[in-house]
Amino acid sequence: MRVVKAVAIAVAAVVLLVLALPVANWAYVKLASVDRDAYVRANERILNSLPVFPRARELARGSSGYHADNGDLGIFDKTVGYDTGIDYAVPGGTRRGAIVSFYLEHMRGWQPGEVNYRDGLIDFTRGKAYVAIDASEIGMSGSDRKWKLGVSADHLGAVQP
Repeated sequence: MRVVKAVAIAVAAVVLLVLALPVANWAYVKLASVDRDAYVRANERILNSLPVFPRARELARGSSGYHADNGDLGIFDKTVGYDTGIDYAVPGGTRRGAIVSFYLEHMRGWQPGEVNYRDGLIDFTRGKAYVAIDASEIGMSGSDRKWKLGVSADHLGAVQP
């Protein structure tokens, strides 16, 4: 009888733990993560202040969170920031190097980091802010991004892990 009672208590404890873990994870992530709306608004302010490649037309905007790996296999990873980006359609025939040159010339007050004319990649920092320009698929046949330019910002991206 004593063994049956001990097993019942152990099973109940396991069930309680299994039910409580998702709630604890949700609470931890919610309390420890950054405020998404405020973070994305700060990123949007940066994006709205950037020059736009000539005759480019905005297609879509979006934000996605990124997490700090705290070594627990992702169970309690908290969102530490958001990357906010805009996809633009650029005129057919636009060269990657022309996009890189445009942003190098027009990003006043920003420090260029990696500059890659061939691959159409360039990034910038200003204080804690980070901006990335991605024209890597421009002109590639078979790509669904053949004439799409990606511009993304993270107002704390230059200091995030």
